[in-house]
Amino acid sequence: MDADSTTHFFAESVSFDESFIDGLKKSVKAWRTFAFLGWTVATVGMVSSVSMVMLHEFVPVIARVDRLTGAADVTVGIERVNLGDPANERMMVADLVRYTKAREGFTRGEAENNYVTVYVMSDPGMRGAWDAEYRADRNPHSLISTLGVRDQIKLTNISVSFLPTDSPKYRVAQVRYSKERHVGTSEPTTQHFASTLTFTYDAAAIPKTPEGVAVNFAGFQALNYRRDEESEEMRIRSAEGEPSTAVFPVVPATVGVVAERSK
Repeated sequence: MDADSTTHFFAESVSFDESFIDGLKKSVKAWRTFAFLGWTVATVGMVSSVSMVMLHEFVPVIARVDRLTGAADVTVGIERVNLGDPANERMMVADLVRYTKAREGFTRGEAENNYVTVYVMSDPGMRGAWDAEYRADRNPHSLISTLGVRDQIKLTNISVSFLPTDSPKYRVAQVRYSKERHVGTSEPTTQHFASTLTFTYDAAAIPKTPEGVAVNFAGFQALNYRRDEESEEMRIRSAEGEPSTAVFPVVPATVGVVAERSK
């Protein structure tokens, strides 16, 4: 190997080494950037999780199952809900809407669940009247007796407002809604209502079964219930597809049973 070849060989070797080192430096830099981004994402996720945990209310639930019978008993570690705390109003609104929809709405598939929801979320003094109103064996004019499989009563345009009360032990709310009726081959109708109810929360009313806890985990209790009409019943659309002015006669307002809570 002559001098020129040797010089050329070492020059290529030096160039290769420099390229290799540059590649390593770029790889290390890329991995450092990737690691930094990973730690950044992890930190943001941890902070977000902590903030969500701070806003979440933990409700301890203890479920005991009898090994022989399979019977389940549930204990919910929750104290009485503070009715005056604005932070609890969202839960109250959710319970009020669920109670009203179960009581006023109807489909054949949801009939049993609606019955159980209203029964569990009502004061014991109101349950007998609810049985007499809803059950087919007690009332031949109940919705279950008069409506078919494809018939439907659904609530829309629901709003909730709280009314003033002089007692810290219960609250009064008014739920306004539109009730749409789709019955048989008749044209669908709509009518506006306002339901007024007094309610409270009682830890003793929390069900002892897993199914019951899923319906009423905080012990919501409707103490009384009243439904009033706010408009006439009207057809939603005429045969030509335009809003109809035809109306049905107004019937007297239906008033729910007022139950005096036992002392």
